[in-house]
Amino acid sequence: ENIVKYVVKNINKLLDFLINEYYEHSSNKLGLCQYPQGKQLYKLIIKDYLYDFVTPEDIHELGLTECKRIKTDIDKIKLNCDNGLISDDKAVEFVKSLKNKLNNNLTKYFHKKLHKNNLYKVKIDNLSNSGPYYQVSNMKNKKKGTFYVGTKLNKYETKVLSLHEGLPGHHYQNFINLNNDKMPLYMKYNSTIAYDEGWGLYCENLYDYKDLC
Repeated sequence: ENIVKYVVKNINKLLDFLINEYYEHSSNKLGLCQYPQGKQLYKLIIKDYLYDFVTPEDIHELGLTECKRIKTDIDKIKLNCDNGLISDDKAVEFVKSLKNKLNNNLTKYFHKKLHKNNLYKVKIDNLSNSGPYYQVSNMKNKKKGTFYVGTKLNKYETKVLSLHEGLPGHHYQNFINLNNDKMPLYMKYNSTIAYDEGWGLYCENLYDYKDLC
């Protein structure tokens, strides 16, 4: 009853707004470039995230270089690792086994590993089309961080995602932050995309994939 009253009702309001108001006034043109002084605004956004020592052209060039490098690494992993699909009924078990293996290897790269009670949960999400994702724990860690996985996963992609979303990625990052008594509250939840996803990407490249094959 409460779901219908609050959740469904507000989702319908959102859909009505998107279809009847937002969509009618949306544009077919590209991003900020379509607006007056859009490029200048984009430069200000970059400065807010990355200070003033890079330009949009620098970021674009770095992106091309990184894509090329990552593609080369992926091809190597495909050659050296089993790239089979994971059956839906074994997906959670496979990700849990990776979680334990990653945690046991944490001391190769960091000062300590996590206690088993502080590891993230693994759940199947059959409703989302966004792919696997991580949901951070609450402030007091009473609700554990959760790694949601979908179906039709392949093994090498799941290994990369476990590094990025789990250990030593977002879960390890958030657990350390939330349990740091010296960190002000506003800093614990006031992170930036550049930092969070930069950390996740760093973690993808940190491990020796032979440890996971």
